[in-house]
Amino acid sequence: MSRQLLQPQEIEQYLEGVEERAAHHASNVMGVIKTLAAALFTKYPKDVIAFTRNGNLCNVAWVKGKQTKQWYKFTYNHSNESIDLMQGKNVIDSFTNHTPLINIINRISAI
Repeated sequence: MSRQLLQPQEIEQYLEGVEERAAHHASNVMGVIKTLAAALFTKYPKDVIAFTRNGNLCNVAWVKGKQTKQWYKFTYNHSNESIDLMQGKNVIDSFTNHTPLINIINRISAI
């Protein structure tokens, strides 16, 4: 299942859950989570959809690109310890705490 994130409370709840889960095993992305979220929710304020399992928000989010009109998925990659941006089954970018802000802004703007 999935849920569109529209209300500030839902967005905050989602981000808190992602950060809480990342704190246990994904310290390499803790610093980039809110940066990615800010870029996404600024550009796509009504287009972010979060995956749910048993009614609970999970770490996977989708957004439909304004430029490309295609769906993109953000998911945590345990092997690379990064947040991957995927189009279909293809990883088109990866983000960590070391990703420059301009790279994040340019990538989000391009989709």
